[in-house]
Formats: sequence, C-alpha cells, structure tokens
Amino acid sequence: MKVCHTLICFFFLFSLQDGNTGLVSAQLSVYSGIEGENVTVQCSLSWYETRMFFCKEPCEQEDILIETTDATAQRGRYSIDYKDGVFFVTITQLTKSDSGRYRCGADTSLTRTSYKYIEIIVVDAMLDGDPSAEKTIDARTGGNIVVQCNFTQYRYKKYFCKEECEGGDNLVEMTSKSDQENGRYRIRYTHRFSTGYVLYVSIKQLTKSDSGWYRCGLGITSSRDRYQRFRLIVTDGLLCVCLFLFTALTTSTPSSSVPSASSTTTNQSESSTTTPASPKTTKHPETTKALTTSPKTTKQSESTTATGVILYVFLTLVVLVIVSSLSVLVFCRKRICKAKS
Repeated sequence: MKVCHTLICFFFLFSLQDGNTGLVSAQLSVYSGIEGENVTVQCSLSWYETRMFFCKEPCEQEDILIETTDATAQRGRYSIDYKDGVFFVTITQLTKSDSGRYRCGADTSLTRTSYKYIEIIVVDAMLDGDPSAEKTIDARTGGNIVVQCNFTQYRYKKYFCKEECEGGDNLVEMTSKSDQENGRYRIRYTHRFSTGYVLYVSIKQLTKSDSGWYRCGLGITSSRDRYQRFRLIVTDGLLCVCLFLFTALTTSTPSSSVPSASSTTTNQSESSTTTPASPKTTKHPETTKALTTSPKTTKQSESTTATGVILYVFLTLVVLVIVSSLSVLVFCRKRICKAKS
C-alpha cells in the first residue's frame, strides 16, 4: 500500500509539470483591453529568487517578451513592477495580434520555476450598462471584430443576434460553458469574480452586408432579460483610402495655385485704378515691370489649372476602376457561395 501511495503521489506531481522542471498552476486568468489602450495583468506568486519573466505561448526562448532580476523593468511596450510578493506586467498600445495566451513566471530555485497562465483578449469595444448607451464600431471589409458584453447577473442561455432578434433567429447561442461557433460568428462566456459575467462575441471576415445593429444578451430575446446593443459600420478600406487621397489632393492643389493668379490680377487692377492718367506715370519702373510680367503669371496659372484638371481625371479613373473591380469580386463570390450551397 505504501508503494501504491508513493506511485500515486509521484504521478500526481509529474502531471503538474510542464515538461521542463517547474511546477505550473492550471488556473487561467482572463484579461481584456481595448485596441490602442493599455492592459495590466497580475502575477501572484509566492516568492522569487533570481528572475521574473513574461512570455507568450509556447514560451520558448524567443517568445520571452521581458525578463528581469530587479523590482522594475521595461522593454518596448512591456514593463514589470514587483511589490510585496506580486508583480504586474503592463502592455501598452494594444493591437489585435496581442490576443493570446501568456505565462508569467518566476524562478523559485535553480531547478524549479513557478508559472501562472494568463489569456489576453483585445476587443474593439466594451459594452456595460443600459442598452440605450449604444456604441458604434467602424470596421473594414475582410477584418474581424470582438466585442465584450458585461453583465451582473447569470442566465442559462446566452445569445448573439442581429437587428431586432425576433423569432429566436440568433446568429449563435450557447447553453454550456464551452465556446460556440457558427460560421463566421462566435460567442464565449467567462465568469469574473471581480466584475461579474462576460460575453465575448466576434465576427470574422467582415463584409459590407454585416453593417447593422447587433445584440448580445442573456436569457430569452423576447423577455426583459438584460442585453447590450451596438452598431457595426463596415466600409471598404481600399476605397476609403483612395477617396481620402483624392479629396486631400483636390483641396490642396487648386487652393495653392488659383489664388496666386487672382491676387496678381487684383494687384494689377488696383495699381491701374489708383494711378492717375498722366504721361509721368509711364516713366516709373514699377508699373513697367508689372505690365511686362503679367503674361508670365497668366501662363503659370494656366499650367497649374491644366495639371489640376489632369489630376482630377486621373484620380476619378482610378476610383472607378477600383469600384468596378470590387463589385465584380463581390458578385463572383456570391455566385460561388450559391453554387456551393
């Protein structure tokens, strides 16, 4: 019996190891932050002796984002701050690529390392409060969005739907603790003891038809159970860039060339009207210079207006070609989807 107990304890301790030499905590802490902002995660470890580190899975040597033997350290967008047995890791200027699983660890001895597993979810918006506090999310075609919906109560059913959500026609729903996915739509549920219940809803490979109102909620859609609401506007990223460049060039080029010609003509008219008609005025060198340089200014204004017209035509043709090609691609994609269905 003693041998059996010894073997059981041995296998139990061996199962806690991660393949290296350190014991690892199986608990996963989930943190979230809005894209472009900062997030701080807490690594509560019993003690450390030599080194603290923060890495992204699979946490090989090249995956270590920051490590230090001091109480504070900073490396790029990552920083560590240790105090009273707890060290905090801060990531600034979050991007979508920061989403994933991490480990924060500390070397407790020469042969053992203590870990804590952490997951970071970078979202586009956090919804909290009354549904009337609506939020608008701007996105581009082909991209992905993730929205966090916060609740203070629990319901067995969770759902994600579009528009008025009538008839229970949900995009995706869940009644268990496991994540649910339906095509391009996904819903995830977590419980945080400090903030309450959290739903993460996401849409990938966005199209312009995805624009509209959405609802993430608990319970039944036809009841008075709590839900959050947001508006999604999906636009063509390439077309927006072309239109921005077009408006920027058209507003800057003519304004810098045309007023110069008008100012020269007004100066000439003012000089001609204010000077009296007498033979002596023709002998002044200033008026003769103005008269001789007026053809050059007119030629410059004509050349600038000509280049402006050419620029307008060229940019208009570029925008038309892009719009037509995108419409053809959307049409072909719909035809392929119909053929597959």
